[in-house]
Amino acid sequence: MTGEATPSRRAVVTSAVRAAAALPVILGTAACSEPADTSSTTPSAPSTSTGSSTSTGSATSSGSATSSATGTGSPSRTAAPLPPAGELVWSDDFDGPAGTLPNRADWAYDLGGGGWGNAELQTYTDDPANASLDGKGHLAITARLVSGTAGAADQRWTSARLTTFGLRTLTAGRVEVRARVASGAGIWPAAWTLGQDIQTVGWPACGEIDVIEAVNDAGECLQTVHGPDAAGQRWYETITTPQPEPLSADFHTFAADWNGDRVTFALDGAITGTVEKSALAPDRRWPFDSPQYLLLNVAVGGQLPGPTDASTPPVATMLVDWVRLFRPR
Repeated sequence: MTGEATPSRRAVVTSAVRAAAALPVILGTAACSEPADTSSTTPSAPSTSTGSSTSTGSATSSGSATSSATGTGSPSRTAAPLPPAGELVWSDDFDGPAGTLPNRADWAYDLGGGGWGNAELQTYTDDPANASLDGKGHLAITARLVSGTAGAADQRWTSARLTTFGLRTLTAGRVEVRARVASGAGIWPAAWTLGQDIQTVGWPACGEIDVIEAVNDAGECLQTVHGPDAAGQRWYETITTPQPEPLSADFHTFAADWNGDRVTFALDGAITGTVEKSALAPDRRWPFDSPQYLLLNVAVGGQLPGPTDASTPPVATMLVDWVRLFRPR
C-alpha cells in the first residue's frame, strides 16, 4: 500500500489484562503497525512516507521496491550470510498438547475489531480456535471465516494477534522467527516488533521493525523499518525479496538484527538488506535505542493486501515453529 496518510492495520493494544492503547500506523507498500478501532484505543496521528536511508538489498524508501531501490535509497542485492547470533536470551518452541494456549508468562493478546485503522475485516480473539499449539511443535495462528461468504458484504472473520508486550523485549540484538506463513487473497500474516514505550511516545516514535510480512499469494518477503522524522511523521524503508515459490509452501526463518547503527534483515540465513542510521536524511530520527517487543498475527483484508474474494480460503493458518531473541555478546 502506498499513499500519504494511509493508516495500516495494526493498532497497538496491550494484552487483555492490561490497559489497551491503539496507535495508528500508516503503511507503506510493505508494512506497519496500527491501531484497533475500539473504544479503549488511543490513536496517534498518521504519517507520510518518503524514505532517504541507504539500504543494501532490495530496499526502497517509498515502500515499493522490488529487486532494487526506487526513491532516495541506493541498495544493491546481496546474498551474504547473516553472521552468528549473540547470546540467546529467550525462545519458545511451542511444545505442548494440541489445543493448548501459548504460555501466558510469555504471550499476551491484542483483542478487538473495527478495522484496525486499515479497513481490516478480522476481529482478534484469545480463542484457541484462533491461536493454540498444534501438538506438533507449532503455534497455529488462524484466521477463520465464521459467517458469510469470503469477498461478500456479509463476511465475518476472527483471528489472533499475540504480543510479548511487557513480558519479553530486546533493546539490541536479533529476532528470529521460523514460520510457514498463511496465504490467500486478502490474507496478511506478519511477525514484527514495536517499541515498548509506544504508550508514552506513540507511533512512529517508538519504532517498528517488520521481520516478515507476506500478502495474498506470499510471493514476496517484505521487511520494513519505520521511524519518526523531526515533525513526528513516519519515514520507512522496505526490503522486498521476490520468491521462486510462495513462502506459504514451506517453513522459512526470518530475522532482523539491530543495534544503534543499523537494522539487517535476513531470510533463511542470507542477508536480504540493511537499513543504516548513518544514511538517514538530517530530519530523520533513529528510534531503535530502547526495548522492542514482538508481535505475531494474521490479518484479513485492509489496504495492503486488498480485499478477499471467492478464492480466499475460509481457514488461513500461519504455523510458527519457534521464535528466538538474542542479545549481542
